[in-house]
Amino acid sequence: SGGAGTGGCYWLKGRAYSDIGTLAWMITLSDGLHNFIDGLAIGASFTASVFQGISTSVAILCEEFPHELGGYYSLSSVTNVSKMVLNLLRLLSCKCSAASVCPGDFVILLNAGMSIQQALFFNFLSACCCYLGMGFGILAGNNFSPNWIFALAGGMFLYIALADM
Repeated sequence: SGGAGTGGCYWLKGRAYSDIGTLAWMITLSDGLHNFIDGLAIGASFTASVFQGISTSVAILCEEFPHELGGYYSLSSVTNVSKMVLNLLRLLSCKCSAASVCPGDFVILLNAGMSIQQALFFNFLSACCCYLGMGFGILAGNNFSPNWIFALAGGMFLYIALADM
């Protein structure tokens, strides 16, 4: 790939972590927190009722598509392999023009210096935070009122909607 390897794991080979831009780590950590709170809302919803849990899950799924694929991003510094991925993502999003693509977090990680394997791995790790949050949401929803968790998740959804618009 590009530069020094990062250790023994084949999938994490690529640039050294110290050479990856700060933006990649900010995106990864904030997306992990976002996914954790999504999981809290899903877990708490399922403790209230199965119907509410399914509707919350569908709402969060609909919110995640524009989050992961949203945001116009330039193709200026993306490699050829990444352009193939971007062309595939362009087909999935109807808002994109020929000059730009709407890839979201994945391409931001690539442009910040991660290899494709590193970007996939860290994006997967941040997505797994949803399961951790769901476990905490189920525990908290059973022991406390789930309304506090709904207030936290609703505030996060409003913040994302208002900050990204």
